[in-house]
Amino acid sequence: MREAPSLYSLCLDSIKDMILFGDDDLSCLYQLPTEIIDCLIPRLPAIALQKFQDALPLNHENGHEVASGSQRKRKRCDNFETAWMTLYKSRFSGFRLIKPADCSYCHAKRIGTHDFRNEWQELYWNSHIQKCLSVAAEKAVLPYFEGCLGEIKIPDSILLSMGYKQCGSYLEVDYSKLAYHCQHFGLYARYLTLQNVLLQTETCHLLRNSKLEALVVQWIKSKEQVEGVCKLLSQNIETMASLRFNHCKLSSEFVNAICESLLVKDLPTHRIQHFTFNTSRLLEADSISIPAGLKSFLSSARCLCTADFRDSELQQNFARMIFSALFDASSNIAFLDLSENNISGWLSHFKWKPSSHLHVNPGICTLKSLCVLKLRGNNLRKDDADCLNYALFHMPNLETLDLGDNPIEDDGIMTLMPYFTRMAERITPLIDLNLEECKLTCHGIKILLQVLSSFKKPLNSLRIGDNNLGSEVGVQLGKFICTGIKELHFHDIGINSSGFVEAQEQITGGVKLVFINIRGNPGGVGAAKFISKLIVLAPELIKIDASYNVLPAEAVPIISSSLEIAKGNLKHLDLTGNAMCSQPASIAMLKKYVVDGHIDIVLPVPNLTTQFPYDDDP
Repeated sequence: MREAPSLYSLCLDSIKDMILFGDDDLSCLYQLPTEIIDCLIPRLPAIALQKFQDALPLNHENGHEVASGSQRKRKRCDNFETAWMTLYKSRFSGFRLIKPADCSYCHAKRIGTHDFRNEWQELYWNSHIQKCLSVAAEKAVLPYFEGCLGEIKIPDSILLSMGYKQCGSYLEVDYSKLAYHCQHFGLYARYLTLQNVLLQTETCHLLRNSKLEALVVQWIKSKEQVEGVCKLLSQNIETMASLRFNHCKLSSEFVNAICESLLVKDLPTHRIQHFTFNTSRLLEADSISIPAGLKSFLSSARCLCTADFRDSELQQNFARMIFSALFDASSNIAFLDLSENNISGWLSHFKWKPSSHLHVNPGICTLKSLCVLKLRGNNLRKDDADCLNYALFHMPNLETLDLGDNPIEDDGIMTLMPYFTRMAERITPLIDLNLEECKLTCHGIKILLQVLSSFKKPLNSLRIGDNNLGSEVGVQLGKFICTGIKELHFHDIGINSSGFVEAQEQITGGVKLVFINIRGNPGGVGAAKFISKLIVLAPELIKIDASYNVLPAEAVPIISSSLEIAKGNLKHLDLTGNAMCSQPASIAMLKKYVVDGHIDIVLPVPNLTTQFPYDDDP
C-alpha cells in the first residue's frame, strides 16, 4: 500500500502549484525560511524553477539566515544550478547538443558575456530550444506544410517534461507554439544547429533575443537560405565565435555575402574564432581564384583560431590560395585542416618563394602560431613532400602533423628529413606525427625512426600503420619504444614473430607507453613475448590492441605470467581475432585477471566476441 504523503510534502506541492499556475508576484515566497526554500527548489519542474528564479529579489535578505549576504547569494545560486543540472541530465541524457569543443589554442578570450554561474540553466534552455527547432524543421520540410514557423505546435511530450499541464486559465496562453518558446527561452540559446528549411527571415525574428556564439547550418544551397544565414549572423555579430557549414553548396556570390555579414561595423575584421566547411562544396572550388570575400575573411582574421575545409572537394589552386591568404597575412591561426581533398601540387609555388627557407632568412615565421596541420588523404606525393619541407620551417610551433593516406613513399620521407633533422637539434614542440598509409617501406621508416629517436623531447604519438614495413623494422621499433613515446601505432605492417622477438630484445627500460596498437600483424608467439615484456616494463601502459595477430594457444600463459607480476595500470587488452586463444582453459586463465585486476580483456569465441567487463563480479 502506498504511503500517504506527509503534511510537509503536501505544503511543498501546494507552493509548487502556486508557482506553476499562479500569476501573482512570487518574490514574497522568498520570505519563507531557508530550509523550506532549499527543499522546494529541487521539486520544481523547469518552467516553475525558471519563474521562481526570475522572482528572486536582487537585494534578497532573509531574517532566518545568519550567513553573510555574499554567502547567501552564492548558496542560493548553487542550489538553482544543482536543480538545473538534475533537470538537464534527466531530460537530455541522450541528446547531443552540437557545440564547439574547448580549444586550448584560442588566442582570444571567449566572446560571450553571459553569466557562467547559470551554466546549467543556460544549457537546459539551449537544448530545449534546439529540440523545438528540430521538431519545427521536421514539420516544415513536409511538402504539404503551409503557414508560419512560429505557429508550429510543440509535442505534448516536450510540454509535459517542462511542467506545463492542461489546467484552468493556463489555456489562455498557447504554450504549444514554437513562437512562445523562442520568445521566452530563446535568450538562452548560445549554440544552434539549423536545417536549411529554418533559414528564413521568420526564424531570425523568432531568435531575435538570442546571443548566439556558435551556429551550424546544414544543406543550404539557395539564395533565400543564404539571406537567412546572413541576417542571423548580422543579428549576432557581437557574440558569434564559431560558424560551421555541413552539406552545403555555395557559389562565390553566396560566400561573399556570408563573409560580408560577419564584418564588424566600421572595422575591416570579424570575431570568428572557428570556421568549419565540412562535407560541403564551393561551386567554383576548381577555379584559379577564391571568392574575394573568403580571401578577405582569412586575411583580416585577428581572432581566427581554426579553419577546417575537410572533405570539401577543394582542388590544388583553391587550397593554395587559402594557404597563401593565411601565410601572406601572417595569420594567428592555430589549426588548419585540408584533409580529404585532392590538392596534389598545392604548394608547388612555395618552394620558389623569395627567402622562403628558414636557413636563408631565419627572421621569417609567418605561421608561427600554427600548432595543428592536417593533410590526410590529399593525394600528396614526393614533390608535395619536398615543397612541404620548405613550408614547415615557417611553422616553428607545429605540434601535430597528419600526412596519413598520402602516397609520398620513401622518397617523400627523405625530402622531409631536413625538417625532422632540424627539429632534433632543438627542443621541438612536435609531439604527434601520422604517417599511416603512405606507401612507406622498411628503409624509409628505419631512417625516420633513427632521426625521431634523437629528439631532445620525445614524440607523444607516432602512427606508421598500414605500410608494408615487414619484420626488418623490429630492431628499430624496439629501440624507439625506449625513447619515451606514449602512443605508438604500427598495425598492419607485416611484422612477424621474429620481428617482434627482435623488437622486445631491444626494450630494456625507459618505457613510457600508454597505448600501443599492433593490430593485424602475423605476430604469433613473438607478439605474445613482446606484449608480455611491455606489461612488465611499461608501468603507465593502459591499453593494448593485439587483435588479429595469429597468437597461438601458448600466448595466453605467456601474457598471463606478466599480468601476474606486473603492478601497472593496464585497463584494456584486445585479443579479438586470435582464435587459438579462445579455448576454455585460456578464457579461465585470463578471467582471473579480469576479476582481480579490473582489466577489460576482449577474447574471440566462435562467431562471437566475448568481453569481460572490469567489475568485481566473478
